[in-house]
Amino acid sequence: MSPNTAWADQYVMEFGRGTDVVSLRHRLATIPGLTNPWVERTSFWHDKAEITILVCPAKDNKTLHCIGRGQVTAAERGLIEAKLRSMPGIKKIYFESPQHRRKVLSRMERCPRLRPDLIGSAYHLKLEPGMSAENYWKDLRDLPATFYVFDTHKIAVSDTNQVERKRDC
Repeated sequence: MSPNTAWADQYVMEFGRGTDVVSLRHRLATIPGLTNPWVERTSFWHDKAEITILVCPAKDNKTLHCIGRGQVTAAERGLIEAKLRSMPGIKKIYFESPQHRRKVLSRMERCPRLRPDLIGSAYHLKLEPGMSAENYWKDLRDLPATFYVFDTHKIAVSDTNQVERKRDC
């Protein structure tokens, strides 16, 4: 549920692995007075990292830093990784290839139609205890070929914005 939505009553719940989210959504839709049931699987990275950085994919995805260019270059990756290693408070840096992201996204989506050319690499950052993601936004947004940086734990924030989805499959 979006924290910016002004709904009178909202219910947010977590469920365990192996839950059939499609069936759960259908069961929720039968509850009288409940409108707009939304069930989304938790991100693969939810319990592994606090920050996700998406870099430009192979195909232009129409975002500011990616317009008219292809995927992040080896030189840009080197700059990104050097900057991340130099920042205090970052405990672990995970690099996720487009192939792994596609596999993860296909498991998260109920009925995905993945566009491989729109899925770029990602970096996932595990912070030291006591560090806050807010301390890193400015520096991370200025990294080369970076088009989206988000807090992995925020409700309703998903890294599936590069995926074309068909809702009624």
